[in-house]
Amino acid sequence: MPLERGHAFALAGTGELPRGDALDNWVTKLFAAASREEFITYVDARRGVYRYARIMDSRLDCCLFLAPRRTLLPDRMALAPLLGAAVADDARIALLAGRALDGISSPVAGRIVCACFAVGVDMLQRAIADQRMTSIGEIGAALRAGTNCGSCIPELNAVLREGQPEMSTPA
Repeated sequence: MPLERGHAFALAGTGELPRGDALDNWVTKLFAAASREEFITYVDARRGVYRYARIMDSRLDCCLFLAPRRTLLPDRMALAPLLGAAVADDARIALLAGRALDGISSPVAGRIVCACFAVGVDMLQRAIADQRMTSIGEIGAALRAGTNCGSCIPELNAVLREGQPEMSTPA
């Protein structure tokens, strides 16, 4: 899914991950390591949770969180505004925990409605109200929701109807 400053990917598989140094080497190759980066790592091998982040020029360049269950992963939308952001030394733990860093705000998306463009119901409701949207076309122009695969259009219509003011009838 495209983000403001990068992309987020959800990967799934049934094969085993490499272990130990082999996993570190796999991640290093995946990140296409350069000479001026710094890696930070969190490993909980017992639970199968592995978190990697690459810092380049003091900014978050990319990260990879691996776990056997989705419930062991942080919300990727909490991480989205961190891409390209400066990461202070004392904020590294929060980064690997998947929490937003102080001073970096993120619009709270809410439950995702449009997976293609990471548009959540809260973000959608705010945009409909603030911009007085009345059509799917307006939503697509403003947020891109509904402009790719189209599977979210029925839910976009439902949220749009909920956001419309009640039509008053003359007495």
